[in-house]
Amino acid sequence: MKFKLIEQEYVVIFVAISFIALISYRIYYTNEIDKNPFFTIGQVYDITYTKSVRNVKFKYYHKGKSYTGIHRVDFGKDSLYLGNYYKVIISKNNPTKNRIIIEQQILDSIKINNFKLRN
Repeated sequence: MKFKLIEQEYVVIFVAISFIALISYRIYYTNEIDKNPFFTIGQVYDITYTKSVRNVKFKYYHKGKSYTGIHRVDFGKDSLYLGNYYKVIISKNNPTKNRIIIEQQILDSIKINNFKLRN
């Protein structure tokens, strides 16, 4: 009986530490983008589903190198996203840290053609 109580305490401690670590990482990740922002264009190339969650996968370029990202979307039809271009904010210091602004679709053909030339 005493052994199970100790085991439960370790589980609670583990969950608490994991939660704090996750929150800390998320704050660091967001702060990194906000402190060193660089705006670019990304194109949605795939949509994935896991249980009830829908994610868009997108690609973008920075200094001649291609990067990918993933973002959860809760609204709209797939055809609204797939193949379209959106504003992406990345960290200048670490371009793997990214955030797509799905509400800001890029419709400017000059910007889109410049993106396509990088492919």
